[in-house]
Amino acid sequence: MSAGLELLREVRHDPARGASNGTVRVLGLLVLCSCSHFDGQDPAPAKPSRVRHAAIGTGVLAVPDETIELRATVRGIVFATVQTAIGEPGWVGGRRAIVVRSRGRADGFASLFGDFTWELSSTIDLDSGLPIEDHEEAVATMAGQHEHHSDRRTWEAGDLHHDIHSAIGAVRAWRSEPGLATELAIEIGGGHFTADLTDVAREPHGGKPAVRYEGRGGGQPFVAWVSDDEARVPLGFHCDTELGAVALELVAYDVRD
Repeated sequence: MSAGLELLREVRHDPARGASNGTVRVLGLLVLCSCSHFDGQDPAPAKPSRVRHAAIGTGVLAVPDETIELRATVRGIVFATVQTAIGEPGWVGGRRAIVVRSRGRADGFASLFGDFTWELSSTIDLDSGLPIEDHEEAVATMAGQHEHHSDRRTWEAGDLHHDIHSAIGAVRAWRSEPGLATELAIEIGGGHFTADLTDVAREPHGGKPAVRYEGRGGGQPFVAWVSDDEARVPLGFHCDTELGAVALELVAYDVRD
Protein backbone atom coordinates (compact mmCIF):
# COMPACT_ATOMS: atom_id res chain seq x y z
CA MET A 1 0.00 0.00 0.00
CA SER A 2 2.76 2.47 0.92
CA ALA A 3 4.52 1.84 -2.40
CA GLY A 4 1.31 2.63 -4.26
CA LEU A 5 0.76 5.86 -2.37
CA GLU A 6 4.34 6.93 -3.06
CA LEU A 7 3.85 6.32 -6.79
CA LEU A 8 0.58 8.24 -6.83
CA ARG A 9 2.24 11.21 -5.12
CA GLU A 10 4.83 11.26 -7.92
CA VAL A 11 2.13 11.29 -10.60
CA ARG A 12 0.19 14.02 -8.78
CA HIS A 13 3.32 16.14 -8.55
CA ASP A 14 3.38 16.23 -12.35
CA PRO A 15 -0.29 15.96 -13.50
CA ALA A 16 0.72 15.87 -17.17
CA ARG A 17 2.20 12.46 -16.57
CA GLY A 18 -1.29 11.17 -15.98
CA ALA A 19 -2.12 11.62 -19.65
CA SER A 20 0.35 12.20 -22.41
CA ASN A 21 3.79 11.64 -20.93
CA GLY A 22 3.54 9.12 -18.12
CA THR A 23 1.87 5.87 -17.26
CA VAL A 24 -0.83 6.10 -19.93
CA ARG A 25 1.68 6.60 -22.75
CA VAL A 26 3.91 3.86 -21.38
CA LEU A 27 0.97 1.46 -21.42
CA GLY A 28 0.54 2.00 -25.13
CA LEU A 29 4.21 1.61 -25.91
CA LEU A 30 4.41 -1.46 -23.89
CA VAL A 31 1.92 -3.30 -25.88
CA LEU A 32 4.98 -4.00 -28.02
CA CYS A 33 4.57 -7.31 -26.24
CA SER A 34 2.92 -7.86 -22.89
CA CYS A 35 4.57 -8.90 -19.74
CA SER A 36 4.19 -11.23 -16.82
CA HIS A 37 5.72 -11.61 -13.37
CA PHE A 38 9.46 -11.04 -13.36
CA ASP A 39 10.12 -13.27 -10.37
CA GLY A 40 13.37 -14.83 -11.53
CA GLN A 41 11.88 -18.26 -12.14
CA ASP A 42 13.24 -18.38 -15.67
CA PRO A 43 17.06 -18.14 -15.73
CA ALA A 44 18.37 -15.29 -17.88
CA PRO A 45 20.13 -16.79 -20.90
CA ALA A 46 23.49 -15.60 -22.07
CA LYS A 47 23.36 -13.11 -24.90
CA PRO A 48 24.39 -14.42 -28.31
CA SER A 49 28.12 -14.00 -28.86
CA ARG A 50 27.57 -13.06 -32.49
CA VAL A 51 24.88 -10.54 -33.34
CA ARG A 52 23.87 -10.06 -36.97
CA HIS A 53 21.76 -7.14 -38.12
CA ALA A 54 18.89 -7.40 -40.57
CA ALA A 55 16.00 -5.27 -41.75
CA ILE A 56 12.72 -6.27 -40.16
CA GLY A 57 11.04 -6.36 -43.57
CA THR A 58 7.67 -5.14 -44.75
CA GLY A 59 4.21 -6.37 -43.92
CA VAL A 60 2.50 -6.90 -40.61
CA LEU A 61 1.04 -9.81 -38.71
CA ALA A 62 -2.51 -8.76 -37.81
CA VAL A 63 -4.98 -11.57 -37.08
CA PRO A 64 -8.55 -10.55 -38.01
CA ASP A 65 -11.04 -10.63 -35.11
CA GLU A 66 -8.23 -11.13 -32.61
CA THR A 67 -8.61 -9.67 -29.10
CA ILE A 68 -5.88 -9.31 -26.47
CA GLU A 69 -6.22 -8.16 -22.87
CA LEU A 70 -3.22 -7.07 -20.83
CA ARG A 71 -2.82 -6.11 -17.18
CA ALA A 72 -0.29 -3.40 -16.39
CA THR A 73 1.73 -3.02 -13.22
CA VAL A 74 4.07 -0.26 -12.12
CA ARG A 75 6.59 -1.30 -9.45
CA GLY A 76 4.56 -4.48 -9.07
CA ILE A 77 1.29 -2.63 -8.35
CA VAL A 78 -1.70 -3.23 -10.66
CA PHE A 79 -2.55 0.07 -12.30
CA ALA A 80 -4.37 -0.55 -15.57
CA THR A 81 -5.94 -2.95 -18.04
CA VAL A 82 -5.37 -2.62 -21.79
CA GLN A 83 -7.58 -4.27 -24.43
CA THR A 84 -6.68 -4.54 -28.11
CA ALA A 85 -9.00 -5.61 -30.93
CA ILE A 86 -8.19 -6.19 -34.61
CA GLY A 87 -10.87 -5.78 -37.27
CA GLU A 88 -11.40 -7.34 -40.68
CA PRO A 89 -9.14 -6.54 -43.68
CA GLY A 90 -10.51 -3.98 -46.13
CA TRP A 91 -9.42 -1.27 -48.55
CA VAL A 92 -8.49 2.36 -47.82
CA GLY A 93 -7.56 4.61 -50.73
CA GLY A 94 -6.75 1.61 -52.91
CA ARG A 95 -4.55 -0.03 -50.27
CA ARG A 96 -5.20 -3.22 -48.35
CA ALA A 97 -5.63 -2.19 -44.75
CA ILE A 98 -6.79 -3.27 -41.32
CA VAL A 99 -7.90 -1.31 -38.25
CA VAL A 100 -6.39 -2.01 -34.83
CA ARG A 101 -7.88 -0.42 -31.69
CA SER A 102 -6.54 -0.37 -28.14
CA ARG A 103 -8.08 1.03 -24.98
CA GLY A 104 -6.44 1.30 -21.57
CA ARG A 105 -8.21 2.17 -18.34
CA ALA A 106 -7.31 2.59 -14.66
CA ASP A 107 -7.53 -0.62 -12.68
CA GLY A 108 -6.56 -1.99 -9.30
CA PHE A 109 -4.96 0.44 -6.86
CA ALA A 110 -4.95 3.40 -9.27
CA SER A 111 -8.73 3.29 -9.75
CA LEU A 112 -9.21 4.12 -6.06
CA PHE A 113 -7.57 7.51 -6.45
CA GLY A 114 -8.43 8.66 -9.95
CA ASP A 115 -9.28 7.59 -13.44
CA PHE A 116 -7.60 7.55 -16.80
CA THR A 117 -8.30 6.15 -20.23
CA TRP A 118 -6.01 5.85 -23.22
CA GLU A 119 -7.20 4.96 -26.71
CA LEU A 120 -5.37 4.41 -29.97
CA SER A 121 -6.98 3.56 -33.30
CA SER A 122 -4.67 2.77 -36.21
CA THR A 123 -5.38 2.04 -39.86
CA ILE A 124 -2.43 -0.04 -41.09
CA ASP A 125 -1.33 -0.79 -44.65
CA LEU A 126 -1.09 -4.59 -44.81
CA ASP A 127 1.55 -4.57 -47.55
CA SER A 128 4.01 -2.01 -46.17
CA GLY A 129 3.20 -2.71 -42.52
CA LEU A 130 3.14 1.05 -41.84
CA PRO A 131 0.22 3.15 -40.63
CA ILE A 132 -2.00 5.07 -43.00
CA GLU A 133 -3.43 7.13 -40.15
CA ASP A 134 -3.99 6.92 -36.42
CA HIS A 135 -5.76 8.74 -33.59
CA GLU A 136 -4.50 8.71 -30.01
CA GLU A 137 -6.46 10.11 -27.08
CA ALA A 138 -5.79 10.10 -23.34
CA VAL A 139 -7.89 11.50 -20.50
CA ALA A 140 -6.83 11.54 -16.85
CA THR A 141 -8.49 12.83 -13.68
CA MET A 142 -6.55 12.65 -10.43
CA ALA A 143 -6.56 14.72 -7.25
CA GLY A 144 -9.15 17.06 -8.74
CA GLN A 145 -7.08 17.80 -11.83
CA HIS A 146 -8.20 16.93 -15.35
CA GLU A 147 -5.90 16.36 -18.31
CA HIS A 148 -6.85 15.64 -21.91
CA HIS A 149 -4.54 14.78 -24.80
CA SER A 150 -5.55 14.13 -28.41
CA ASP A 151 -3.37 13.56 -31.45
CA ARG A 152 -4.44 12.64 -34.98
CA ARG A 153 -1.92 11.86 -37.70
CA THR A 154 -1.83 10.87 -41.37
CA TRP A 155 1.32 9.23 -42.78
CA GLU A 156 2.92 10.81 -45.86
CA ALA A 157 4.63 8.80 -48.60
CA GLY A 158 8.16 7.88 -47.56
CA ASP A 159 7.53 8.15 -43.81
CA LEU A 160 8.91 4.91 -42.36
CA HIS A 161 8.02 5.54 -38.72
CA HIS A 162 5.75 3.05 -36.99
CA ASP A 163 3.12 3.80 -34.40
CA ILE A 164 2.61 1.42 -31.47
CA HIS A 165 0.23 -0.91 -33.29
CA SER A 166 2.25 -1.24 -36.48
CA ALA A 167 5.47 -1.76 -34.48
CA ILE A 168 3.83 -4.66 -32.65
CA GLY A 169 2.60 -6.12 -35.94
CA ALA A 170 6.05 -5.80 -37.50
CA VAL A 171 7.70 -7.62 -34.60
CA ARG A 172 5.09 -10.36 -34.75
CA ALA A 173 5.70 -10.78 -38.49
CA TRP A 174 9.49 -10.88 -38.06
CA ARG A 175 10.70 -14.49 -38.30
CA SER A 176 13.92 -13.98 -36.41
CA GLU A 177 16.49 -16.42 -35.11
CA PRO A 178 18.88 -16.24 -32.15
CA GLY A 179 21.57 -13.63 -32.68
CA LEU A 180 19.60 -11.65 -35.25
CA ALA A 181 19.06 -7.94 -34.48
CA THR A 182 17.00 -5.19 -36.09
CA GLU A 183 15.63 -1.74 -35.36
CA LEU A 184 12.34 0.08 -35.70
CA ALA A 185 11.69 3.81 -36.09
CA ILE A 186 8.69 4.64 -33.89
CA GLU A 187 6.63 7.79 -33.37
CA ILE A 188 4.46 8.40 -30.32
CA GLY A 189 2.56 11.66 -29.92
CA GLY A 190 4.95 13.56 -32.17
CA GLY A 191 8.08 12.17 -30.49
CA HIS A 192 10.46 9.98 -32.49
CA PHE A 193 12.85 7.30 -31.28
CA THR A 194 14.53 4.13 -32.52
CA ALA A 195 13.95 0.77 -30.84
CA ASP A 196 16.78 -1.75 -31.18
CA LEU A 197 15.74 -5.39 -30.88
CA THR A 198 17.80 -8.60 -30.61
CA ASP A 199 16.53 -12.18 -30.70
CA VAL A 200 18.26 -13.56 -27.59
CA ALA A 201 16.85 -17.04 -26.98
CA ARG A 202 14.03 -19.55 -27.05
CA GLU A 203 12.61 -20.12 -23.58
CA PRO A 204 9.24 -20.78 -21.90
CA HIS A 205 7.29 -17.77 -20.71
CA GLY A 206 3.91 -17.92 -19.01
CA GLY A 207 3.84 -21.65 -19.65
CA LYS A 208 4.23 -21.23 -23.42
CA PRO A 209 7.22 -21.63 -25.78
CA ALA A 210 8.50 -18.13 -26.49
CA VAL A 211 11.06 -16.02 -28.30
CA ARG A 212 12.90 -13.70 -25.91
CA TYR A 213 13.87 -10.29 -27.24
CA GLU A 214 16.07 -7.74 -25.53
CA GLY A 215 16.40 -4.18 -26.69
CA ARG A 216 16.47 -0.49 -26.01
CA GLY A 217 13.94 2.16 -27.00
CA GLY A 218 14.15 5.86 -26.25
CA GLY A 219 17.23 5.14 -24.15
CA GLN A 220 15.39 2.64 -21.94
CA PRO A 221 16.18 -1.10 -21.89
CA PHE A 222 13.37 -3.63 -22.21
CA VAL A 223 12.76 -7.35 -22.41
CA ALA A 224 9.89 -8.86 -24.41
CA TRP A 225 8.50 -12.30 -25.20
CA VAL A 226 6.46 -13.44 -28.22
CA SER A 227 4.98 -16.93 -28.56
CA ASP A 228 7.18 -19.23 -30.63
CA ASP A 229 4.44 -20.42 -33.02
CA GLU A 230 2.52 -19.26 -36.08
CA ALA A 231 0.31 -16.86 -34.07
CA ARG A 232 3.31 -14.99 -32.56
CA VAL A 233 1.15 -13.77 -29.67
CA PRO A 234 2.71 -11.09 -27.43
CA LEU A 235 3.41 -12.79 -24.09
CA GLY A 236 5.47 -10.40 -22.03
CA PHE A 237 7.11 -7.02 -21.73
CA HIS A 238 9.22 -5.31 -19.05
CA CYS A 239 10.63 -1.81 -19.23
CA ASP A 240 12.19 0.61 -16.76
CA THR A 241 10.62 4.09 -16.93
CA GLU A 242 10.61 7.38 -15.03
CA LEU A 243 7.94 5.95 -12.74
CA GLY A 244 9.75 2.67 -12.14
CA ALA A 245 9.54 -0.83 -13.61
CA VAL A 246 6.50 -1.24 -15.87
CA ALA A 247 5.25 -4.74 -16.70
CA LEU A 248 2.32 -5.97 -18.76
CA GLU A 249 0.78 -9.40 -18.37
CA LEU A 250 -1.32 -11.18 -20.96
CA VAL A 251 -4.54 -12.15 -19.17
CA ALA A 252 -6.82 -13.05 -22.10
CA TYR A 253 -6.45 -13.94 -25.77
CA ASP A 254 -9.12 -14.91 -28.27
CA VAL A 255 -9.71 -15.20 -32.01
CA ARG A 256 -13.31 -15.31 -33.15
CA ASP A 257 -14.13 -18.20 -35.50
